[in-house]
Amino acid sequence: YRAVQSAPFVSFSGGKRVVLISGRVHPSEVTASHAVHGIIQFLLSADPRAALLRDNFVFFVVPMINPDGVCRGHSRLDQHGFNLNRCYNDPSTETQPTVLALKNVYEHLQQQYKDQF
Repeated sequence: YRAVQSAPFVSFSGGKRVVLISGRVHPSEVTASHAVHGIIQFLLSADPRAALLRDNFVFFVVPMINPDGVCRGHSRLDQHGFNLNRCYNDPSTETQPTVLALKNVYEHLQQQYKDQF
């Protein structure tokens, strides 16, 4: 719970743009896992295009928003029966902590790096 409330511990300079990538909000979106894995693999590769991206952007990657729903084999819902895509406006600390954490990161990045985000 504390981690959800605290701001992300990020600070960087140099004018890099900020990119936030998240995936797998719906458990059945297996292709999202493959896409995020491919993005991470590419960004960490020796490809000169990946190096160029790393030189110009800071990437925040959340590969899976709904691990409990995935583990339980759900199609669209989390372990509490919520469709997390419908919870971003007012996520609960008790029932949607991953959405709240992602929303906190998003809001922090927008406030801290508004010209770069």
